[in-house]
Amino acid sequence: MRSVYTLARIAEMLEVPVSTFHGPGVDRGSTERLAQTVETVLLALVQDHLRRSDPEGRARFVEAVQAMVAAAAG
Repeated sequence: MRSVYTLARIAEMLEVPVSTFHGPGVDRGSTERLAQTVETVLLALVQDHLRRSDPEGRARFVEAVQAMVAAAAG
């Protein structure tokens, strides 16, 4: 039951219906809008994190992202 509540809160914060998260019946437009919203929120969080980090923290973050990109590519 807790997961239903959590999913409802996530949907509310992203301003999308809960049905957006459910299986194959999800229409492509909803999924694309959700992906754009999630991407926007994620980028805002990253920007905030980098603003608050010291130069060493920013460098570690960039290295971690580069490692993830390299792992996904190869």
